[in-house]
Amino acid sequence: MLKTRYVFSSFLRIFSVSALSFIGIFIFARIMDDLSDSIKLGEKLNLLRYLYDVPSVFVEISPIITFLSGMFLLSEMLKHGELKTLEISGISFRKIFYLISACGLLISAASFYIRNFAMPRLNASQDAGVQECPVNFSSPGYLLHAERFLSPSSLRQVRISMPAEADNAAISVVKAESASYTGEGRWVFNNGTQWIFDKSGILRKTSDFRSLSLDFPVTPDILSASEERISSLSFPELKRVVNGMKKLGISSPRIRSHFHERTAYPLLNFFLLFILLPFFSVRKKISGILVISSSILLAFAAYGIYAFGSGLAVSGKIPPAAGVWMLHVLAGLFMLFYTRASSMAELKRNAGV
Repeated sequence: MLKTRYVFSSFLRIFSVSALSFIGIFIFARIMDDLSDSIKLGEKLNLLRYLYDVPSVFVEISPIITFLSGMFLLSEMLKHGELKTLEISGISFRKIFYLISACGLLISAASFYIRNFAMPRLNASQDAGVQECPVNFSSPGYLLHAERFLSPSSLRQVRISMPAEADNAAISVVKAESASYTGEGRWVFNNGTQWIFDKSGILRKTSDFRSLSLDFPVTPDILSASEERISSLSFPELKRVVNGMKKLGISSPRIRSHFHERTAYPLLNFFLLFILLPFFSVRKKISGILVISSSILLAFAAYGIYAFGSGLAVSGKIPPAAGVWMLHVLAGLFMLFYTRASSMAELKRNAGV
């Protein structure tokens, strides 16, 4: 129990120091980059604004810091002979790897919470003053255009096209000064005109209204996602968007890929640690320069694979799940292959003895 606690505390200590150092460097670089512009324009530098960047910076760099922390811990254990001591006391290298992986899983959970719950709230509060913008939406059965989308649930100068409620073969076109979402797929349109066309495109009915309530399943969440405000949606909200678009028969590779990335990216803190497995077979001391260089090289190679798979997913070349989770699958296969190979090698050595 004491040795297990030692591995946990050592890893988390290295991770904490590294995370604070890297985040401090990133924030300092951004302040220096903006400082010259502030001096030229005679504006005050709002340092509080940079604190809002801390969660996003942490999420972005946490996988490489986790991997770097694992490498440094392993290097220190080899340097002081601790790895061999732990093996003699009955703690195999696999158990040590599992302990480090458990730390990675813990960091993944923290990164997931920050990315999917804390950051959306911060982004929403920052964007509170910039909520009016045009919005367009199209699907096989529904069209919408509004001159202004007032978050969270109002439209101005809106036009829609949808199947008529009385006859799905007919088309209902509505033009209104405003519209408000009342929940459960229901919108109330104010001060406008409704036209009903039959399936041949012939106008059958025209009516003016002061208030018209219609079932229009395009929710404000879907409109927000379609207008590049996905970062302000929490994980449950984004899931509702994906499910809502699925019901409407809409397939957006970009939004579906982003949905998968909300889980896949934080889990890189866990899966990247699988690359550490071969280093446990090293019995010589590892220099600090080798640790840093190999960590950066391997981490950037992993990031390259992740970016490649995500790019294919966003462009629709491959299914979003296959592209976003490509690196995770490869890392899992590598771990299975390596553990199997090392087990067979150990059996052969024992048989030789």
